[in-house]
Amino acid sequence: MTSTKMLLVVAFLMLSSDVVMEVSAGISSHPISCMSSITHPSPKPCDNQICRETCVKRIGYGTEGECVAKGCQCTFCTKWPPRQSTNEH
Repeated sequence: MTSTKMLLVVAFLMLSSDVVMEVSAGISSHPISCMSSITHPSPKPCDNQICRETCVKRIGYGTEGECVAKGCQCTFCTKWPPRQSTNEH
């Protein structure tokens, strides 16, 4: 086997092992969807800790709260599961 072919084989094996490692680690390419909104009424003056707590109380765990110019902004992101195909006839 020539050295060029051997390098190609090694490169292919390395790429294949990365794919296997990603799949086994649970890494996927499912899209992440995020939504943000300003809470009304926003705490005045806005404090990041109070903003975070307000967002968790209003939206739920996994929500991030951050003070922005307009007030307290809550952001919630979720990874949408892949659509399952249905074979309805």
